[in-house]
Amino acid sequence: MQIYGREVKFLRTVAGNCKIADICPDGDINKAGMLFEGSYQKSQVTAAKFICIMAEGYELNRKFNDPSYEPFILTQEMIMNLPDEDFGKAFDEALKSYAGEKATVEAEPVKTKKKAVPKSA
Repeated sequence: MQIYGREVKFLRTVAGNCKIADICPDGDINKAGMLFEGSYQKSQVTAAKFICIMAEGYELNRKFNDPSYEPFILTQEMIMNLPDEDFGKAFDEALKSYAGEKATVEAEPVKTKKKAVPKSA
Protein backbone atom coordinates (compact mmCIF):
# COMPACT_ATOMS: atom_id res chain seq x y z
CA MET A 1 0.00 0.00 0.00
CA GLN A 2 1.06 3.61 -0.47
CA ILE A 3 1.90 5.67 2.62
CA TYR A 4 3.27 9.17 2.15
CA GLY A 5 4.11 8.41 -1.46
CA ARG A 6 6.08 5.23 -0.75
CA GLU A 7 5.12 1.60 -1.22
CA VAL A 8 4.93 0.04 2.24
CA LYS A 9 4.96 -3.71 2.83
CA PHE A 10 4.98 -5.76 6.00
CA LEU A 11 7.01 -8.77 7.15
CA ARG A 12 7.02 -10.74 10.38
CA THR A 13 10.61 -11.18 11.53
CA VAL A 14 12.25 -12.50 14.69
CA ALA A 15 13.27 -8.96 15.68
CA GLY A 16 9.70 -7.85 15.05
CA ASN A 17 8.34 -10.67 17.19
CA CYS A 18 10.58 -9.50 20.05
CA LYS A 19 9.40 -5.90 19.67
CA ILE A 20 5.77 -7.04 19.58
CA ALA A 21 6.35 -9.14 22.71
CA ASP A 22 7.68 -5.99 24.39
CA ILE A 23 4.35 -4.20 23.85
CA CYS A 24 2.23 -7.21 24.85
CA PRO A 25 0.74 -7.35 28.37
CA ASP A 26 3.46 -8.53 30.77
CA GLY A 27 5.89 -8.61 27.81
CA ASP A 28 4.42 -12.02 26.90
CA ILE A 29 4.03 -12.78 23.17
CA ASN A 30 1.42 -15.39 24.14
CA LYS A 31 -0.81 -12.46 25.12
CA ALA A 32 -0.67 -10.89 21.65
CA GLY A 33 -4.42 -11.44 21.35
CA MET A 34 -4.88 -8.82 24.08
CA LEU A 35 -2.72 -6.17 22.38
CA PHE A 36 -5.54 -4.07 21.02
CA GLU A 37 -7.87 -4.19 24.03
CA GLY A 38 -8.64 -1.19 26.18
CA SER A 39 -9.56 2.37 25.45
CA TYR A 40 -9.71 3.82 21.96
CA GLN A 41 -6.54 5.83 22.56
CA LYS A 42 -4.57 2.88 23.93
CA SER A 43 -5.65 0.53 21.14
CA GLN A 44 -4.86 3.06 18.38
CA VAL A 45 -1.40 3.83 19.79
CA THR A 46 -0.67 0.12 20.10
CA ALA A 47 -1.91 -0.49 16.54
CA ALA A 48 0.39 2.29 15.28
CA LYS A 49 3.37 0.69 17.05
CA PHE A 50 2.39 -2.68 15.57
CA ILE A 51 2.19 -1.23 12.04
CA CYS A 52 5.61 0.37 12.43
CA ILE A 53 7.19 -2.85 13.70
CA MET A 54 5.78 -4.92 10.84
CA ALA A 55 6.81 -2.36 8.19
CA GLU A 56 10.28 -2.05 9.69
CA GLY A 57 10.63 -5.83 9.48
CA TYR A 58 10.08 -5.71 5.73
CA GLU A 59 12.35 -2.70 5.20
CA LEU A 60 15.29 -4.05 7.22
CA ASN A 61 14.98 -7.52 5.71
CA ARG A 62 15.11 -5.95 2.26
CA LYS A 63 18.13 -3.83 3.28
CA PHE A 64 20.03 -6.89 4.53
CA ASN A 65 19.23 -8.70 1.28
CA ASP A 66 20.28 -5.66 -0.79
CA PRO A 67 22.82 -3.44 1.02
CA SER A 68 22.27 -0.65 -1.55
CA TYR A 69 18.58 -0.37 -0.57
CA GLU A 70 17.65 2.67 1.53
CA PRO A 71 14.92 1.62 3.98
CA PHE A 72 11.84 3.77 4.53
CA ILE A 73 11.21 3.49 8.28
CA LEU A 74 7.74 4.58 9.35
CA THR A 75 7.41 6.32 12.69
CA GLN A 76 4.55 6.18 15.12
CA GLU A 77 3.92 9.87 14.47
CA MET A 78 3.63 9.22 10.73
CA ILE A 79 1.13 6.41 11.27
CA MET A 80 -0.92 8.32 13.84
CA ASN A 81 -1.40 11.17 11.36
CA LEU A 82 -2.85 9.04 8.58
CA PRO A 83 -6.53 9.43 7.72
CA ASP A 84 -8.70 6.81 9.48
CA GLU A 85 -9.22 4.80 6.29
CA ASP A 86 -5.49 4.56 5.50
CA PHE A 87 -4.69 3.73 9.13
CA GLY A 88 -7.24 0.90 9.00
CA LYS A 89 -5.85 -0.45 5.72
CA ALA A 90 -2.28 -0.38 7.06
CA PHE A 91 -3.38 -2.15 10.23
CA ASP A 92 -5.27 -4.82 8.26
CA GLU A 93 -2.27 -5.48 6.00
CA ALA A 94 0.16 -5.61 8.94
CA LEU A 95 -2.14 -7.98 10.83
CA LYS A 96 -2.51 -10.27 7.81
CA SER A 97 1.26 -10.37 7.42
CA TYR A 98 1.69 -11.16 11.12
CA ALA A 99 -0.84 -13.99 10.81
CA GLY A 100 0.98 -15.35 7.77
CA GLU A 101 -1.82 -14.66 5.32
CA LYS A 102 -0.73 -14.03 1.77
CA ALA A 103 -2.33 -11.46 -0.44
CA THR A 104 -4.51 -13.03 -3.07
CA VAL A 105 -5.60 -11.93 -6.49
CA GLU A 106 -9.26 -12.16 -7.31
CA ALA A 107 -9.96 -13.62 -10.72
CA GLU A 108 -13.03 -14.50 -12.69
CA PRO A 109 -13.62 -18.24 -12.98
CA VAL A 110 -12.59 -19.75 -16.29
CA LYS A 111 -15.63 -20.32 -18.45
CA THR A 112 -15.63 -23.75 -20.00
CA LYS A 113 -18.03 -25.45 -22.33
CA LYS A 114 -19.43 -28.51 -20.66
CA LYS A 115 -20.23 -31.45 -22.85
CA ALA A 116 -23.45 -33.18 -22.10
CA VAL A 117 -22.80 -36.60 -20.69
CA PRO A 118 -25.45 -39.13 -21.60
CA LYS A 119 -27.09 -40.75 -18.61
CA SER A 120 -26.71 -44.50 -18.41
CA ALA A 121 -29.76 -46.64 -18.02
